[in-house]
Amino acid sequence: MRRFRPELLKGLTVLGIFFAVIVTTELLLPYPIEHTRYTSIDIRKIIQNPIPFEGHEISSAATVSAVFSNESFSVAEVTEGVILVFPSSAGHPIVGDRILFRGTSRIHSNNSVLVHEFYTLDYNSSLIRSTPGIILFLVMFFTVFTIDLNRLAFVIRRD
Repeated sequence: MRRFRPELLKGLTVLGIFFAVIVTTELLLPYPIEHTRYTSIDIRKIIQNPIPFEGHEISSAATVSAVFSNESFSVAEVTEGVILVFPSSAGHPIVGDRILFRGTSRIHSNNSVLVHEFYTLDYNSSLIRSTPGIILFLVMFFTVFTIDLNRLAFVIRRD
C-alpha cells in the first residue's frame, strides 16, 4: 500500500475542515450577518420570505432584463423576478447588465426595491486587472521556491 506524505495529509485535512465550516455556515446561517447599514443577501432568498426584510436596506445582485424610463424615475425588471426602481439621480442600467445594488426592500408590498445606488459588473476587465497580480505572485513564488523533479515537489531555493 502506498503511503501519503504527512504534509499532503495535513493539507487535505485543513482543506476538508475549511469546506465543512463553509457548508455548515451556509446551512445554519441562511441570512448573512449585517456588517453595515445594508444587509447583503441574495435576492432569490428574499423572494422566498420577503416579510423580515420589508422596509429594510438591502444589498444584492441582479441581471437586468428590461428597462422603462420616465423623467423622474426608471424601472428595471430583473431575471430574478423583482422590479428595481431607480430615481433619476441614480441613473439606470442597460438591458443585460449584471448589477450590484443597494436599496430599500418593498418586495412584500409591491414586489420592488427602491435602489439608492448601483454598480454595473464588468466581466471583461476583471481578468485584465488580475493578470499583473498573478504574474507577480508567480515571480515571487519562484524566487523563493524551485521544482524538484525527482520528488515532484516545491523546495526552498538554496543559492
